[in-house]
Amino acid sequence: MFFWTARQMIFRILYGMGVAAYHAGIKVAAYWQPKAKAWVEGRRNWQVPLQRWRQTNASAQVFWMHCASLGEFEQGRSVLEAWCEKHPDWKIVLTFYSPSGYEQRKNYPQADYITYLPADSARNAQQWLSALRPALAIFVKYEFWYHHLTALHTQGIPTYLIAASFRPTQVFFRWYAGAFRQLLAGFTHIFVQQASDQ
Repeated sequence: MFFWTARQMIFRILYGMGVAAYHAGIKVAAYWQPKAKAWVEGRRNWQVPLQRWRQTNASAQVFWMHCASLGEFEQGRSVLEAWCEKHPDWKIVLTFYSPSGYEQRKNYPQADYITYLPADSARNAQQWLSALRPALAIFVKYEFWYHHLTALHTQGIPTYLIAASFRPTQVFFRWYAGAFRQLLAGFTHIFVQQASDQ
C-alpha cells in the first residue's frame, strides 16, 4: 500500500512539473506565435466571466462537454445536440483545449457558454468545478486531464468518455502508468469508437 501511495505521489509531482513546463513554453511562444498567444489570452482571468454566467443561471442544471479541438467536437456533436433536444431546460457548456477548435465554434448556437478549459492543475480544477457546478461531464476521445478528472471523480459528478480509442502503445498500458489507469476507472462509463478498442 505504501509503495503504491509513494508511486502516486511521484507521478503527481512529475506530472505537475511536466504540465507546468509545457504551459511555460506556451507562454514564451506566445510572444511570436499567434496560436500560442490565443491559448494564453483565452485562459486569462477565466474565473470572472464564468462566475457571472453561472450566477445568471444559478438554478440551471449544466451539461459540460470538453473537446480538444474541432475534430473531437464534431465527433461529440451528435451527443450534445441529442441532449439539447431531450433536455431543453439544461444549460450547455462547451470547452476546448485548442484555439483551432474554440475559434471555429465559439459562436456555436447550441451551447450557452463556450470557453477554454483552464490549464490542468489541482487549484484550477477545483475552482472550475466550484464555479461551474456541472451535473454531468463528457470528455471526447483523448482528453485525459489528471486534475480535472480527479476532481470530477472526487465530487461524484457523473463523467463519461465518448468516441474513445485505445492502442497498446498508449501510456495507460505502461507498467508505470497506474495513475492514468485509475483515471479510466473513474469514468462513469466509456464509449469506444470501435469494438477493437474495448
